[in-house]
Amino acid sequence: MRDMTVTRKRWIIVGIIAACIAIGLIIWAAINQKSVIKTAVTPQPSPSSSPSPTASASPQPTSVTPPTPTASPIAICKASILQVGLKPDNAGAGHFYYDLSFTNTGSSACSLFGQPTVTLADAAGNQLGTPAEKTASEGAVTVVLAPNDIAHSEIDYPNPAYFQAGACTVPATSLHTIPPGNNAILTVKSNQQACPGWSVEPVKAGASE
Repeated sequence: MRDMTVTRKRWIIVGIIAACIAIGLIIWAAINQKSVIKTAVTPQPSPSSSPSPTASASPQPTSVTPPTPTASPIAICKASILQVGLKPDNAGAGHFYYDLSFTNTGSSACSLFGQPTVTLADAAGNQLGTPAEKTASEGAVTVVLAPNDIAHSEIDYPNPAYFQAGACTVPATSLHTIPPGNNAILTVKSNQQACPGWSVEPVKAGASE
């Protein structure tokens, strides 16, 4: 009887130990399964895709238009290089016409534009009367004079015979002129009289015909 009791106690102990081992295995399996599931579920970082380099637009060369060369302006003819002349032209209808010429005696081209200033003077160089009226500049052009070229301006003298005594000056001995764009006076012989309305036109190219 005693032996049976001991044997039963042993089997109970063995059963308890086996139950503990079984419970331990169950717990271990559960923990291991959670670890496996967590490992499977945990997302793996995907390799970051490096952005493809954007091709930068190459700067286009700016088209630069070269400046158009401008012609150098031709200098005004200085009185010091101009030779002045005076000769009669036509006459008619109570007027005498004279051509006042300017010759370029310099070594380079120069230009004239507009009307010269014209006065008459006596033997002492004193001015007689008023300067010639300058006619309208409409149609005036710049005259370019190469060396030895000539430009001329027409002077209109009203005939003194058509005026009362004392209306015109006494006959002059010289004509004084200031070329367009100048201040210096050039002198040429002249015996004309300055009457009211005498005038001078803008310079033209060439000598008078």
